[in-house]
Amino acid sequence: MHTNDDLVSVIIPAYNHEMYVQSAIKSIINQTYQNLELIIVDDGSRDATWEKIDELKDECEKRFKRILFRKQKNSGTANVLDETLYIASGKYIYYIASDDVAHPRAIEILHKNIGNAGLIFPDIAWIDSDGKRFYLDEKYQKTFDVEKATYKTLHEYGLNEFWPDVDNDDFDFYCNLLDGNRINVGFLLLRQAAINAGGWNSDVIIEDYYMHLQVSKKYKIKRHREVLFYYRRHETNISKNLPYILEVAKRIFMNEKAYCCGNGYGKIWNKIYKERYYDSDSIHNKLKFIFFYVTNSIAELFRWIFR
Repeated sequence: MHTNDDLVSVIIPAYNHEMYVQSAIKSIINQTYQNLELIIVDDGSRDATWEKIDELKDECEKRFKRILFRKQKNSGTANVLDETLYIASGKYIYYIASDDVAHPRAIEILHKNIGNAGLIFPDIAWIDSDGKRFYLDEKYQKTFDVEKATYKTLHEYGLNEFWPDVDNDDFDFYCNLLDGNRINVGFLLLRQAAINAGGWNSDVIIEDYYMHLQVSKKYKIKRHREVLFYYRRHETNISKNLPYILEVAKRIFMNEKAYCCGNGYGKIWNKIYKERYYDSDSIHNKLKFIFFYVTNSIAELFRWIFR
């Protein structure tokens, strides 16, 4: 039974987002779900991110059941997520990056619909650096004109196409996640599910993909169709470490081999391996990867890697 008495821990890993962090925090202050604690970790920002966080401290103390604001040397997002998993005291955890924005009813609606699942994720929309919503046209180019939009949300852009059966009760999330991570940000996570999955893996930079795979082994995952999260696209949220991203994606997949072979997923693992990774070290694939990266954001980059 899920009630409004459940404490939800909101965790914001913050890094060099002085322009956006207050918008992220205010979107949590304005949540209609009331029983929240807020944990913010400034992971070694070199700009005024910490000062912007501190400006809202008094308001946050009045709004939330508990707050914890911490500034530390940079350790990476995965380390922050893993540390705060055990510091948090909520039954559920809601993560939001310090440059994104949550819909006011995001936590209320996700909490109401999570049921017995370990994770529930909503549809998301895109906003630019000024917080203005935009869409993608038929050529995947940004447009602010909704009449010219072919894709208005991320699920229209990818998930509905690649996972057409995602809402079926018998949809196998683990099997489909092997072939590509299409669980987007803005999800609500059962804290115990993350703990039982072994916590966040600090050795990978695609930490959410790793967690989704582990949770899907033991828990049900659900999709909610409403747009409840706004992902901000701007120049500074593009990764600079291309070879490492490619290597980590392969490593996550390779680490699933033993589980797949022992749990009836051996054939699908071998099929994906042969199609995607058997010749992944070829010059042609590396050039294709780099070309794709320089013309797309990190969100589309991950979609390409895991398609």
